[in-house]
Amino acid sequence: LTTASLNKTHDQIMMYMKPSLSLQIVDMMLDFPDRKAIPKQFSDHMDWFEEGTVSDRSLYYPILYNSEFWITYQSLLEVNGTLKESKIEISYQPVTMWKWQLQSQTEENWRKQEAFTGEEDHGNDQLRNMLLDTNPWLLAVTAVVSVLHTVLDMLAFKNDNMD
Repeated sequence: LTTASLNKTHDQIMMYMKPSLSLQIVDMMLDFPDRKAIPKQFSDHMDWFEEGTVSDRSLYYPILYNSEFWITYQSLLEVNGTLKESKIEISYQPVTMWKWQLQSQTEENWRKQEAFTGEEDHGNDQLRNMLLDTNPWLLAVTAVVSVLHTVLDMLAFKNDNMD
């Protein structure tokens, strides 16, 4: 459920259906010696096997993550009297730890921003659409040129200040 932000006269609760369910199992080959040594970004998503321990270490289930990273507000389907049927794409895939961390932390930051401002941020949708619609090579070249431009600007500024 989400608050309809387009209605400016009064808030209205509306139900939306997501077009996909993407389950990702995290390929995590780490051996944690103790539960207290696990970083919070891992422990928030971990479920523990409580029936016993093996060699004084706790066992945990693999992290199964419901990724909503690529779902945009434009792709949500409003559930009302006109919706008779719909299709949901279900996918199950392994994901590397670094990719899962990047996606889950970004999603968490977006949720915190929405909770802080009290409204849905469509800037996040613009970022998602840019990543989805743009050629990855063009994105990489743009990033490299931006970094080089920044470095050269810093060197030029340093050179100007030394004179």
